[in-house]
Amino acid sequence: MLLSIIIPVYNGESFLGGCLESILSQLDDSSQCEIIVVDDGSIDKTGQVASNYQGIPYFYYYKKENGGVSTARNYGLSKAKGKYVTFVDADDSISTTLPKVIKLAEDCNDEILILRSFYKESNKEYYKWQGRFVENRSYTFDDLLKLKYKHGGACGVLYKFDFLISNNIRFPEGIENGEDTIFFVKCIMNSSRTSFHDIPFYIIVERENSASREFTLERLIRRKKNLNYLKEYIQKKHTSLSDTQLKIFKWLYYISITGVIKTSIKTRGSSFKFLISEFKIKDYLPVPTFGTLTDKCKVFLLNNGFELFYFFYLMKEKSSFIFTSVFRN
Repeated sequence: MLLSIIIPVYNGESFLGGCLESILSQLDDSSQCEIIVVDDGSIDKTGQVASNYQGIPYFYYYKKENGGVSTARNYGLSKAKGKYVTFVDADDSISTTLPKVIKLAEDCNDEILILRSFYKESNKEYYKWQGRFVENRSYTFDDLLKLKYKHGGACGVLYKFDFLISNNIRFPEGIENGEDTIFFVKCIMNSSRTSFHDIPFYIIVERENSASREFTLERLIRRKKNLNYLKEYIQKKHTSLSDTQLKIFKWLYYISITGVIKTSIKTRGSSFKFLISEFKIKDYLPVPTFGTLTDKCKVFLLNNGFELFYFFYLMKEKSSFIFTSVFRN
């Protein structure tokens, strides 16, 4: 088996079929590719949609208790048999290049294969890499750092299965925001061979009612799990991580804090007072110092002048809103 496609789904009766059709229409019994759908405790007709495909020999459907997307992906990993694995969200799809991707999985031995991803409606590229990296060349972690490569998602990428297993890399469970970024960072930190391939592969479908677009107090509070995970990880792992790896996780912690501030500004019912008294954001300070002089100055202001730091972000977000509104009208 060359490729395992893992699809976590929760209440996906309205879109799972479209995702599966985009994949299955390109496969046959000789394709050396398996599809693993992990139903994370859906309470709609997701199972009925999946049952339409259960006669296909390379299609596997599993249902588990609800535990979040990370648990579903990790469950899928426990069932995978492919040389490479890739993750597809059930409301997204893939392009018509799957046979080419399977051939790449057969010919390549790099640990991480980064393909090209696009938003369906705008056709805008997601984390564009062309022009910065040479196609088919293997890059080390240090190479990627020097070239300032950033990638916040887990999809649109092929991961060598043995590489994930030998480095004990899994999605962090118990958090509901930022799990993709943490997983991907752990991957490139441990990889000595990451390559880029000019194959349009992953198609991101932006749904109006997607949970990732919601700005609610409940969703804001859930971000505390992400901060707790990163804070504990840095405290427990700081002696086993290299200086560079530790710097990366300090940076992740910093952008998670600033992400909370940005989300708070966009969330109805939230305020500076809410962040301080209800969210208790100062419990997560000080943020460890890292990076360039500019980075250190930002962290210093965050740690020692949170009120001013918040005000700067508030003005930045309001200016962006005004600019967008003017040009939209």
